[in-house]
Amino acid sequence: PLTGCVVSLTGYTSLQIRKKIEESVSRIGGIFMGDLVEKKTTHLIAASKDSLKYKHAKEWGTVKIVTDRWLDECERSGERLDEARFELVDVPPPEVQKQAKWVPPPVAEDHTPWDSHYLFGCRIYLVGFESPREQQYSCAIVKHVRLGAAITTKDFRKATHIVMSRFVTPWQMNEVKMAKERCVLSDWLGECTKKKACLPIEDYLVSDEA
Repeated sequence: PLTGCVVSLTGYTSLQIRKKIEESVSRIGGIFMGDLVEKKTTHLIAASKDSLKYKHAKEWGTVKIVTDRWLDECERSGERLDEARFELVDVPPPEVQKQAKWVPPPVAEDHTPWDSHYLFGCRIYLVGFESPREQQYSCAIVKHVRLGAAITTKDFRKATHIVMSRFVTPWQMNEVKMAKERCVLSDWLGECTKKKACLPIEDYLVSDEA
């Protein structure tokens, strides 16, 4: 379905997600390019509007800007779908984000066992889960923290692990850049839960590549 399409991406900090998008583009007939090239790139898969790639694509007017859901749906349906259905929605500017700090939602009593303390002593700072695209996962993230007997903190400087969503903004990345050696993907929490262990973070570190 993507024959003739030359696709680039921007705004994704997860190396795993970037690789997944690249493989998906190639699998359904498109060409993936790391660079955005005027008059050659046809599509930009974007997670945010804050990058230079996004600004250039908007200025050129020849590049269709979509979310990664467009790619998923094209692969699922076996045809190239209307890009207008998958436009990137606006996110609040940094000033608004600063005023509306995300607070982890309360988890309803569900008899989650407290006898597995594999994350005991871990202090988790959560970033990017206030996005409308991630709020549906916020309860699950908090439950992962609870299952391992970890705690959340509102101060990243006190955190042992900074867990970031895949839709984290460049502004949010900049806020915690001094602690990037502790910034991990939310997948880390899920894998810790599966294996009932506090796993090494090396395979889950967040890339600062645009």
